[in-house]
Amino acid sequence: RGAGAAPPNPLNIDNLKTVLTLTDAQIAQITPLLNAINQGQAGVTSAQANSAKARTDGIAAISALLTESERPMFLALSNPVPPAARGAGAGAPGGRGGGAPAGPSLESLTLAKGWGYATFNTGSVQPDSADGLTQGIIGLMNKGQMRTKPDEWGVLMAWSWGLSKSIDYFETDHDVDAKQLVVDGFSRWGKTAVLAAAVDQRWAISWAGDSGEGGTKMNRRNFGETVDMVAQNFPYWMAGNFQKFVGPENWGKMTVDSHELVALVAPRPVFITGGTSDQHTDAKGMFLAAALASPVYELLGKKGLGTMEMPPADTGLITGEIGYRMHTGGHTPAPDLETFLEFCGKYLKAPPAKK
Repeated sequence: RGAGAAPPNPLNIDNLKTVLTLTDAQIAQITPLLNAINQGQAGVTSAQANSAKARTDGIAAISALLTESERPMFLALSNPVPPAARGAGAGAPGGRGGGAPAGPSLESLTLAKGWGYATFNTGSVQPDSADGLTQGIIGLMNKGQMRTKPDEWGVLMAWSWGLSKSIDYFETDHDVDAKQLVVDGFSRWGKTAVLAAAVDQRWAISWAGDSGEGGTKMNRRNFGETVDMVAQNFPYWMAGNFQKFVGPENWGKMTVDSHELVALVAPRPVFITGGTSDQHTDAKGMFLAAALASPVYELLGKKGLGTMEMPPADTGLITGEIGYRMHTGGHTPAPDLETFLEFCGKYLKAPPAKK
């Protein structure tokens, strides 16, 4: 039941039976477990959100570059605060490798295809710190007090909530095709990108880049970033319940794992990436989550990863709705940009870029 324990079957609900169809009711059984154990229940109602919006000068900061009307929109997560100011572990610790040489940005590549591009400042919704829990949307809902309940939402869920509010906006913008919204994030924002797509089905595609523990890396693997490391260094990212599983002997006691988070994105496309020298985020652990989520995609009539054998470096698996690539190098999304856009191109439509 500890590290290395067999992961739960994503098609087994309440440990009673293997299902033949995945209904909304069954999805509803998995989602609260993931939320309560890992990221926490979103602590805001629609009425509270409207009240919060009225009392703040824009809960989320979004900047956009537009190309054509009615176009797909890529929303990239970011925070302009330098890594050194975001606390321990925010930089590139040992086992992460170096960055990639400078090349075309996702912004330029996206716009060249005639798609829209925007950035989402997560810090405008919720600070990335323990002290910040009394601020942002979490602090607003808790009236400036710290969290008191073990299933209250953490920073990753707050960011995901903010991303849903961005969709609310895009649905009012006639220059945006709100049915073709892509959310992409890297590192802690990669964790958020897959969570956001899991809790809001309006996201058409998600890219979880180098997301590691708390993202798409299997919790049960004793390699790289672990449950204990996140619980100790970034407890504010997750619900308080996450602390109950500290210690390798407890990792397998979780009734859910990251492959089920990936499965909640189904049947929509999700792209998962890592690096050969970024041992911290555990490229193999993320591959396993992608592979183990595949039966849910197949149940819903889509194609999963198509293999349980990890591919060589720099080999993109993008023939199904779950995409995976492990690039040569460290903690960086740059080597995977072209493959990601090729993956998206299978699902998105847009007019050619203006000349």
